[in-house]
Amino acid sequence: MSFVAHSGTVFCLAFADNGLLVSGGDDCVRVWSWAAIEAAAGSRDGSGVRPAKELQIPRKTNDKGILAPVPETNGVAVRGTKLYCACGDGVAYEWDLQKGECVGQFEGHEGYLQCVGIRRDGTVITGSEDGTVKLWDPQSRQCLTTLWHPADATPDQEKYVTCLAVDPDDNWLIFGGGSRQLLAYHMQSGICMAAMPTAGVPQAAMFNKQGQVVAAGNQGFLHVWTTGGELKTRAATSSTSVFAIAIDPTSSIVATGGSGGGVDLFINACSAACTLSTYEP
Repeated sequence: MSFVAHSGTVFCLAFADNGLLVSGGDDCVRVWSWAAIEAAAGSRDGSGVRPAKELQIPRKTNDKGILAPVPETNGVAVRGTKLYCACGDGVAYEWDLQKGECVGQFEGHEGYLQCVGIRRDGTVITGSEDGTVKLWDPQSRQCLTTLWHPADATPDQEKYVTCLAVDPDDNWLIFGGGSRQLLAYHMQSGICMAAMPTAGVPQAAMFNKQGQVVAAGNQGFLHVWTTGGELKTRAATSSTSVFAIAIDPTSSIVATGGSGGGVDLFINACSAACTLSTYEP
């Protein structure tokens, strides 16, 4: 089964605890009811699936008062009723999912934001094309710590950060990007414990219930790693470049979205059970 989620590329996905699926693209952020998706499962083209909410990212004005284009949403993270969006204008936006209102902003990066995550204590983590990962106080929205992504010695490999994830126990932070590897940091010691080399740029990563790293990028495959750097499995995706991964907390279904505009659903990490096409209002 497929449904069109956005008119263009799906950059990010996240499951919420209350039966919702959040998707971000180059136009807006859409919130989908999982019940509505299941109800339309009998239709192969996903006709009848409509978003429960549509969130418009604020547009900024420059020094001359000219309104900037709508920034793309490259990463999303959900904690309870709070939604955090990492956007192409270098800002992370905090939303109240119930009200559908933007309630705060995290500003301080010097490049596009590509990813966002949340620790159990509410600390917000963002990764940017400026080569840094920043940890933010959720109340004051001030930066607490900045980590730098090391550039590889190879000339064509850059330092930008494209994805990050924190494990459920807050023991591990992983992030990666232009160096074509994922780095596993032990949070308490602050030491990088493992590097996971990838054939291309990793663009999305998450931890599953087993504490393994689920990642994908511009290689056209979904990978599962241990935090020690061991590759466990890989499976082909319908998009040649995957920008988004989400894992349902109840069923452990893995969803991926990318350049094709569709969403792949994996019941296990070996092959996709079905593909959802994109949304046309």
